[in-house]
Amino acid sequence: MWWWFKKKEDFAIKVMDTSSAVKKLLPFKVEPMDSFYDLHFIDHKFLSKLLSKYKYYIRGHKYTKDSFDCDDYALHLHSRAKLLASELGIKAGLPFGSISYTQDRGGKHRINFYIKDCKTVFIEPQSGLVEKVLSRKEIKSIYRPII
Repeated sequence: MWWWFKKKEDFAIKVMDTSSAVKKLLPFKVEPMDSFYDLHFIDHKFLSKLLSKYKYYIRGHKYTKDSFDCDDYALHLHSRAKLLASELGIKAGLPFGSISYTQDRGGKHRINFYIKDCKTVFIEPQSGLVEKVLSRKEIKSIYRPII
């Protein structure tokens, strides 16, 4: 296992390797694209800034079936998260992504997720709801994860 430490606001941040950290922490199968992820970068301050920038970016865009719907919202939030992390100087992958799944009430849906405190947290990008809860059945139905 490879560990890398860097200094940020007077505390050490561990960046763990993909295979032993990210893959084990997610409740679904994924093949991460980056070699290393900063598992302590996403905090309340980062999320507040991200959601604020995201809401500003998508203002005026209305939900339109098939042309600007759940997958578009999720992919835009995902890319905004990566851009913000880059602007803030992250030197490893950001444990933030998006997934598709089948909802209990029927129908496919796409939302975002991130890793915080060794847990997967889901975000509904259309409403900004953080800590969206998925049922076991919904988690088992996850497909097309991107991180």
